[in-house]
Amino acid sequence: MAGGARKAGSPAAIFALILAVVLPAASAEETHIVGGSTGWTTPLNSSFYSDWSSSQKFAAGDVLVFNFQQRTHEVVEVSKSGFDSCSAVNPLGPPILAGPASLTLTDGDHYFICGFPGHCTQGQKLAVAVAIAVTSSHLVPPVSGHHSLAPAPASGDSHDDNPSVAPAPMDGGSSGGKSSAATSLASSFEMAAAAVTVVGIYAVTLAF
Repeated sequence: MAGGARKAGSPAAIFALILAVVLPAASAEETHIVGGSTGWTTPLNSSFYSDWSSSQKFAAGDVLVFNFQQRTHEVVEVSKSGFDSCSAVNPLGPPILAGPASLTLTDGDHYFICGFPGHCTQGQKLAVAVAIAVTSSHLVPPVSGHHSLAPAPASGDSHDDNPSVAPAPMDGGSSGGKSSAATSLASSFEMAAAAVTVVGIYAVTLAF
């Protein structure tokens, strides 16, 4: 257009472009080759796999790839105590006997060792800490007075361990009503947070 006027793009098209870029990036899975080019073997130093793990960032959905030759090594997932003692007596699953082997990670800590005699004690062991994925529920502000992890008091309990807490009203205001109201309020906060996020992104697109 004359005068150097800028032609504004369609807000809907810009918003769709933002989603197309952001959503795949947020859900992208990463593949980690255990030990890099060294693979899964008896290392030259006992801290090799610990050092390698510290240099990585693991997330749920990522894939671990163990490269090794059959009948030379194996992969066994064990508990923390099994990892510390290099014991495959009580594995968390059947041992993987042939490589390359791919394992998809889930939230939490995972421990792997080689079950061949002497290999784990020489450092062929791997601990992986997987970050817990953040969901929208983590972003909702807590509802005052509502603690989902606290056990509800037993009905008719004669012991008053917390006299500062007022008893539930008897005129139809049952604990079920309180719980329902708290749940509804939490849901409203979550919907409001999502709406503010969408509106904010949309406003930015209009500004351009």
